[in-house]
Amino acid sequence: MSDPYGKYNPLVTIVGRPNVGKSTLFNRLVKQRKSIIHDQPGVTRDVLIAPVKGQDFYIADTGGLLPEELRSNDDFGPYIAKLVEGIIPASDLVLVVVDGKAGLTPADEYIIEHIRRQNKPFLLIVNKVESSKAKRDPEWLSLGVPQDRIWHISALHGKGVPELIQIVKSYLPKIEKKQAEQEESPKISIVGRPNVGKSTLLNAIIGYERALVSEIAGTTRDIIEVPVKYYGKEFILIDTAGLRKKTSVDSAIEAYSITRTVKAIEASDVVILVMSAEEPATRQDLRIFHLIVSRWKGVVVALNKWDLVAKESHQFQQKLINYVKSRLTPMNDVPIVTVSAKEKKRVHKVIDVALNVYKKLVRRIPTSQLNRYLLPIIQQTPPPSYKGKYVKIKYVTQAGVKPPTFVFFTNYPEGIKDSYKRFLEKKIREKWDFTGVPIKLEFRSKWREE
Repeated sequence: MSDPYGKYNPLVTIVGRPNVGKSTLFNRLVKQRKSIIHDQPGVTRDVLIAPVKGQDFYIADTGGLLPEELRSNDDFGPYIAKLVEGIIPASDLVLVVVDGKAGLTPADEYIIEHIRRQNKPFLLIVNKVESSKAKRDPEWLSLGVPQDRIWHISALHGKGVPELIQIVKSYLPKIEKKQAEQEESPKISIVGRPNVGKSTLLNAIIGYERALVSEIAGTTRDIIEVPVKYYGKEFILIDTAGLRKKTSVDSAIEAYSITRTVKAIEASDVVILVMSAEEPATRQDLRIFHLIVSRWKGVVVALNKWDLVAKESHQFQQKLINYVKSRLTPMNDVPIVTVSAKEKKRVHKVIDVALNVYKKLVRRIPTSQLNRYLLPIIQQTPPPSYKGKYVKIKYVTQAGVKPPTFVFFTNYPEGIKDSYKRFLEKKIREKWDFTGVPIKLEFRSKWREE
């Protein structure tokens, strides 16, 4: 893939050393709290991209960049540098953010020289500046940056940001206004407990390194949304932070990441639940599964690290898959795809299955077909009586999608027992394929006969 960031056009990238306010500026520009902000340096690790609110260009937030000699205590420094290296060539403009209060540092000088070697246009953004006197400070001019390319702002308070947007636009290529919004793309999120290979799977699917991958659990903190075009189909792929048990959450940053992951699930259409073939269907895996189903989301299980059991017998492998299936209650028809994200084996099969689940999630069944099939079954096996009264179901219709919602009109909605609801759901699934999709049954009063 020659230009993995080509779909973000035009693209402006924010770079700088840790804790200079890059994420604060990013959030200010997109007018959402998409990037996690904290006083602790090095919070942002992945590349986040979003459209600037009200403008026709994209902005990218990156992790703190440091020269190699200053990365000794940073496990993620080399990974962050690699991600930054990957996005700069695709950028139309780079915003180098420095800390106006702390002043010039060797790391700032390193970054400026690094961007110059890339031969990319850039602006020097002096952040955390409240006083206009700072604009006359020759410290930044010593970097050899022309005065008209130095901009003083306070990202936290928004000072100078509207003017900065206009300056940025003057450096960007003109693009035609987008046509009327097309049909909304499906949102597919990747979730799971820490270190099961979520980010490796995302990178393998899209074909380039977009998410930071490390053996250290909890590497991913931000929510990464990647627009993907796949054999003519477009969707949004979302990588998330690993969901741990509450007792394992050891920082405010990680707790906030988990909250955002739950929100990402709620905003998704289909969720790919990644499990490890080494230890599948753990208690935490099942907690996440129930979280997905309780939010009425389509679900696919990606049984990752299959390379570790590939040499085992077919009988062993099938037993492992059957064990996972047996644990996924109350749904018993969840698709399971065995993959090796590390070896890039069957990773696109996961997307094929997820897109197929999305089709079922938005499927509508005509009322005539529902009644022609279900009413004879209901007549043959009617619901149990309620307080000595016959419970009758007159007809059924599909009221909505995402999830598919079926409404049964009956004289005693309160008289329909859970066992009979499960019976009706089973019959619907036997007739129509809703694999991987939770379906909702509602019972409403249409009439009442005494």
